Amino acid sequence: MMTVNLDKIGARTALFVGLPFGTVFSLTVFVFSLFPMLDFGLAFIGGGLFWNPIIWAGLIPVTFIFLLWTAGNKIKTHLDKKYSVIQTSFLFTLFVNSWLFGVILIIFSVSGLFFSPLHTSGISNISLTAIGLTIFTYIISTVLTALTIGLLIVTITKNKIYR
Repeated sequence: MMTVNLDKIGARTALFVGLPFGTVFSLTVFVFSLFPMLDFGLAFIGGGLFWNPIIWAGLIPVTFIFLLWTAGNKIKTHLDKKYSVIQTSFLFTLFVNSWLFGVILIIFSVSGLFFSPLHTSGISNISLTAIGLTIFTYIISTVLTALTIGLLIVTITKNKIYR
């Protein structure tokens, strides 16, 4: 008889549910970032590294997969501690989004320091606009994701574990 590792159910569910949604969202952001005026604005604020294939085909997807798996592994622990589904969803989403948006902020920072067309020197090239937009998007994304996809992932995981 095959035993099921209940701790891995959340990680698998997070990948199977979260990865398609995250991929569609990332591709949408990438495509919209190429539209005239948006692409110029992004390049102007020092986001040139944003379009590098290593970033979009390597760093972001690998980071996202790792974060989904890691956060998914924590779902059962949170549910076992009697956290509500909404609390667990918020913690799951907060973990994934905090680390993912942290990576994006680092990309903008490095890009602003070394790839900005306004290259002077030092930290002044890191655009406050890019950082502000990233933080604003992080907040909105965390709230919306916790109430939608994160909630779906946690609910499916809970149902699989406790059925």
